[in-house]
Amino acid sequence: NTRETTAESVIAPSGQARLPMSFVLLLDRSGSMAAHTEEVRAAAHSFLDALPENASCSVGAFSEGNASYREAEGFGVRLPCRASSFSLEGLDDAEGGTNLYMPLESAYHWLSRGNRGTHQRLVIVITDGVLNQALGREQLVRDAKGNIRTFVYHVGGQEERFLSSIADHYL
Repeated sequence: NTRETTAESVIAPSGQARLPMSFVLLLDRSGSMAAHTEEVRAAAHSFLDALPENASCSVGAFSEGNASYREAEGFGVRLPCRASSFSLEGLDDAEGGTNLYMPLESAYHWLSRGNRGTHQRLVIVITDGVLNQALGREQLVRDAKGNIRTFVYHVGGQEERFLSSIADHYL
């Protein structure tokens, strides 16, 4: 008699209430990622479809400045999270330098507001890991992170030195 394991049963055993979950998916669309747009899109859609039904998510893309979560670019906030809700067409505009710290700090603040502070919280970053702007913000980002888990999925490269003090896991 084999028991099938699903995402729901892994998160909470049958009959137990599941904690609400909030995720932020940050996608690197800097110039160094231009050749990897389809890989990033496929990885992002895989992550989104793997999330349980009780997960809300915010999906944005970053390069210079803060992340864009504009629905017109195929990003935004949804409950439940499903890949079909996000076209991610804004990834096609990959250009400029990489500034991950400002978008990451904003994501941590968003996850800490309101009732999300009681949720299971996770940030997933898809990047090549090469940062070249706002490096002085690292301590502010670490302070904002608190106990929010951060996973980095490397596409196109694997530079870890700028993320080593922030990332909990690398994929």
